[in-house]
Amino acid sequence: MEKTIARPDRTAMPEWLMDEDEYVPQSGGDTFINKSILAVLGVISRVRNQSMTEDSANSAGAAVKLLGTLLTVLYIAVTKQPSFLKFVLVYELIVLCLMKPEIIKKILKVSAAAASLTFIVMLPALLWGNTYSCLTITSKVFLTITAVNMMSFTTKWNGITSALKKVHCPDMFIFVLDITIKYIVMLGDLVLNMLYALRLRSVGRDRSKYGSLAGVAGTAYIKSQEMAVEMYHAMECRGFDGEYKAVVRSRFTKGDAFSLLIYAGLTALFVFYAMM
Repeated sequence: MEKTIARPDRTAMPEWLMDEDEYVPQSGGDTFINKSILAVLGVISRVRNQSMTEDSANSAGAAVKLLGTLLTVLYIAVTKQPSFLKFVLVYELIVLCLMKPEIIKKILKVSAAAASLTFIVMLPALLWGNTYSCLTITSKVFLTITAVNMMSFTTKWNGITSALKKVHCPDMFIFVLDITIKYIVMLGDLVLNMLYALRLRSVGRDRSKYGSLAGVAGTAYIKSQEMAVEMYHAMECRGFDGEYKAVVRSRFTKGDAFSLLIYAGLTALFVFYAMM
């Protein structure tokens, strides 16, 4: 009799393919990347929202706001009379009441944080009995940050650069400010796309979070160097000599007149208290 040899069934699935995959990624693996994405989005949205700020027909011009803010900050820093600071506080509160609630929240959040930090630094002086210096310096910091943020949140970036040119600010300072704002948005978009790609390629918990972030930062730095060289060649081809020109001609509005009247009143109060 002939013996039959059993041949393996080639259509049968291997046993290792039949085993169930029990891999469960650890939770919280994307927390670090998500926080980084939210931080970058916050910076980009902050710049873009300010660039799209709507200017009211009756609002003051950027140059008037800039000069008024500089004068207000100077008066706050120089004055020694707490009564004058009270008038400035009333003025800033009235202006804040005319703004949108979300803008008021952002301005007061930054001002309160800066004032709280100043109060903590000045706390030893308060403990030693120097109450006047502690409260005065803390109040000055709060009023100064509030005044600067009120101008910042209600003025476009191009309006600020135009106002700097009108007050004869050095062109190099305007150039650095303008290019910095543009690069924040461009490099922010680049970093954001790299963080999205990193999140898609990450499975489970990342053991080298700072290494991944360092790679993103290094790539952004190299890209910024390439963009700087390309911008230099482009500006050289277009004959840019470093001079900024104010092309937009602003008209004197009712808002300008009202703001100048308010700043004149603050100046009169400052002189009055300085002569006391």
